[in-house]
Amino acid sequence: MIDEFPVLFVAAALARGTTITRGLEELRVKESDRLSAMAAALRLAGAKVEESDDGLTITGSGGTPLPGGGPVTTHLDHRIAMSMAVAGLASGDGVAIDSAEPIATSFPNFIDLIAQKVSYPTSRELKRSLAYLTGDLGRAAQDARKEDEAVNYL
Repeated sequence: MIDEFPVLFVAAALARGTTITRGLEELRVKESDRLSAMAAALRLAGAKVEESDDGLTITGSGGTPLPGGGPVTTHLDHRIAMSMAVAGLASGDGVAIDSAEPIATSFPNFIDLIAQKVSYPTSRELKRSLAYLTGDLGRAAQDARKEDEAVNYL
């Protein structure tokens, strides 16, 4: 179960109370130092996190969405990228990650499945959110301007 901890850290950041994890030294020697990476990433998203040698202490928001932010450095680690993508869905302003490419390592259709499951009032908002997730904000702004121009012609 060691590989599931990054997304559990995200859940802890949204939970009530304080979550204390210990005995997770193995997370320091995975594709990245997942303890440090997740502590830094969650802080960028607005979570209260303390890092120790063998775990994290996370004070949950009590269900209030995290503010969001970034860009988060994924260290090309697919679990960090997916976990922070989930954090972005549960945040006020989204969480930008430096690269979504590592996700293909273990879950190639992850972004497509999120797009299918998340309800957005308009396709434009969905495109902007997915662009934020993958760090392609310039292209999303350009696409949004084109959509606005197309609407003006109708």
